[in-house]
Amino acid sequence: MDTRYYKFVKRLDGTHRQVTEHGKFGIVDDNGMITAPIRYDEIILRRDGNFDVRIDNRWGIINIEGDEIVCISYKSRICFKEEGYAIVESADGLAVGVIKNDGTVIIPVKYSCIHEVREDLCIDPYEFESTLFYVHQLMKETSWDDEQNDRIGVYNLRGEMIVPIKYREIKINSSYLIGQRENGHCDLYNGANNSGLLIGGFRLFKFHNNRLFFCFGGYYTSWTDRHDEDHDVYVSYGNVWIFTDKELTSILKDDKGCRRNLKGKVYDLHYSNSWKEIDNIFPECMTVNRNSKSVFLIGKYIKEQQSYALNSLVDYAGTYLIDSETGECSNKFHEIERTGIEDVFYALKSHENTGILKGIQIVIPTIYFAFTKPVIGYCFGAKKMNEDKYDIELINLNSSFAC
Repeated sequence: MDTRYYKFVKRLDGTHRQVTEHGKFGIVDDNGMITAPIRYDEIILRRDGNFDVRIDNRWGIINIEGDEIVCISYKSRICFKEEGYAIVESADGLAVGVIKNDGTVIIPVKYSCIHEVREDLCIDPYEFESTLFYVHQLMKETSWDDEQNDRIGVYNLRGEMIVPIKYREIKINSSYLIGQRENGHCDLYNGANNSGLLIGGFRLFKFHNNRLFFCFGGYYTSWTDRHDEDHDVYVSYGNVWIFTDKELTSILKDDKGCRRNLKGKVYDLHYSNSWKEIDNIFPECMTVNRNSKSVFLIGKYIKEQQSYALNSLVDYAGTYLIDSETGECSNKFHEIERTGIEDVFYALKSHENTGILKGIQIVIPTIYFAFTKPVIGYCFGAKKMNEDKYDIELINLNSSFAC
């Protein structure tokens, strides 16, 4: 029993009180036994019954028995989220990390900036099983005045590094994380697990209808087992879109278990006059012609708009509609537009030749020169009978048959 006299500050519970001596604070029980040494510059009761304590400019957490729950080394009082973690800053203010409410360090306190990946700040909703954190590299390794040196990675709440800290920017699409390198190429990671790099070297990525879409910005050679020193898929020029299944079963793994190269042949349509080659390729892999001007996702369909060969409707590469579930393709049209009804599209063959697609099949021939905007699933189609005669037909877009 300690028989020294301490100045009473306040009672903490039925058996403990806070005391002070020589400007320092501690905790003693009613028997006079010191439970928390009288060495703290500040003791503040927390809502959970523990105490924030400060020594000089360093904060930590102790319990009423004086046991240190969170080491006394942080710049400010610690506030834990409902999930049981807190982003903390070192006492000198030069580094941050993440700790659990039992004091366990989740992310080492050595990074320049850490913030939670929040769904309301993402363009696409994400689907992660664990909270994720954007982590910036060490402050001493970069300068905030030089964005070229700022690198970003991703940790999860288990303290696993999901994405290495080496990217200029990281974007989110569903459960996927896309890291952009300095050279503009991108790498794909799964934010729901720590499975490492899935595939790298592409420039654009989309996730749609349980399929993965990659634009590699280049032309595939005839075989797909070639890659450069960075394990990027080998391409030489043009634009290639690759479609594969969600599980990436068409992507081979390298000797380290990372998926790098496409299995088997790539279906290159560059020299093909027909799109029949696309049929029944899924779930292996297929590419869209590298001359594609753009690729859009419309429901379960892929709309590919190719570059014009001439500034004329007589000779053009055209626009196709591809069924992403089967790989089947429509005929070539000048333009394909939505009607507002699911799976039904206007198909423009030329200025005076327009029809209607049901999926990829033409169900109303391209003999019309105009359609009205549909109302309750109906529209009027106007067609020219001869030089002086025109005809108007009522068309039911719900069934795609003329009335």
